[in-house]
Amino acid sequence: MRNRIILLLSVFFQMAGGISFFTYYPRFLSALGADNFFISFIISMISLASFIFPSIIGFFSDKFQTRKKFIIYGIIGNIIITIPIFFIRIEYIWIYFPLIFINGFFINCYGMIYPLFSEVCLNDSKWISYYNAVVASAWFFGSFFCGIYVDLIGIEYLFYYYTSFLLISFIFSLFIKENREEIFKLNKSLKQNNLVNVDLEKTQHDNMLNMISTSLYFALFFRNFGIRPIFNVLAIFFALTLTSDTEIGFLISINFLLQIAISVMIGRIINKKNMKFILILGFIFSSFAMLGYYFSRDFWGFLISQLLVSFSYAAFWTASIIYISQNTTPENKGRYVGLANSFFSLGNFTGNIFIGILLMINDNFYFTILVLFLFPTISALFILFGFKSTKTMEIKNNLHSKREIIAG
Repeated sequence: MRNRIILLLSVFFQMAGGISFFTYYPRFLSALGADNFFISFIISMISLASFIFPSIIGFFSDKFQTRKKFIIYGIIGNIIITIPIFFIRIEYIWIYFPLIFINGFFINCYGMIYPLFSEVCLNDSKWISYYNAVVASAWFFGSFFCGIYVDLIGIEYLFYYYTSFLLISFIFSLFIKENREEIFKLNKSLKQNNLVNVDLEKTQHDNMLNMISTSLYFALFFRNFGIRPIFNVLAIFFALTLTSDTEIGFLISINFLLQIAISVMIGRIINKKNMKFILILGFIFSSFAMLGYYFSRDFWGFLISQLLVSFSYAAFWTASIIYISQNTTPENKGRYVGLANSFFSLGNFTGNIFIGILLMINDNFYFTILVLFLFPTISALFILFGFKSTKTMEIKNNLHSKREIIAG
């Protein structure tokens, strides 16, 4: 239990800092004089890194059977690379592209904390939903208070807000324990109790992928292609109508606050029978949220759209990671979680390029939203016609107490 709490605390402070970067760094660049076209492409470098590196990092994490080293190296590299990212003059804007790309690599190294947490809690859907809830609470805390910070202190001092959270996360990361032998031992014990119903010793790497429905990967891609690029410039988009950074910070953070309760609820009710429905509902609500952005012209309209985003993300992402976690093992979890993140980020990267081209043709965010809102619906269609769950979703509730014997 202690180890789980330490992992969650590290995640909380890392994500609280991360959301301030993703939300307000475009505003920071805009204040320096960069135009929307360059901002979109600069931010897309993180998405490119998140497409290229997760599967590679996951592969080597599985190969060497270590997660903690990647977590520590990731956060140290993240802190170091942050310094030039914030202090290089905008006249040398071309330098931002490789720096942001390298930053994306370190962010994905830290991303090995989720496979480790999943292993420590033995893929328990309840604890995975708690992980999502902590991430959402961190996003709420980080974005809301960053809005207040920017109002009071100024966008030019964003660096200090961001790095303070990274440093606290680093301190907690030092106390993480990773006992691979015990993780393997407990995983094998659970298999013997039919908690995992696939004989993984006899399963080859090539057909392991068949256990994960490929339609999920494509659904993640199209959802992020359509909606994630808008999130990267959401603070700028809201600023077209709203004048208060506190209001903007609240709007961005409110959907994270709601995700806390929704993620926990979904973690408790999800099962093999309703997983497909939850995924479809999550993707459809992403399209509704995009339409809400298009028609909104005031604070309350944007608030409704953010509520739709809350349910959307909590539903499809919680269902996705529970499904993948419960259909993988310590031997391969890093690479398949990484593969899901790669498809997710590929949608983000290509969507950012697409939105950059659209803004170059027509520098109107509302036109861009109208073009992009159909893509999450495509995701729902992939799940509707292609998604198949597997036997490992059939978790026996009466074995829940056995999960609690994990060390930590």
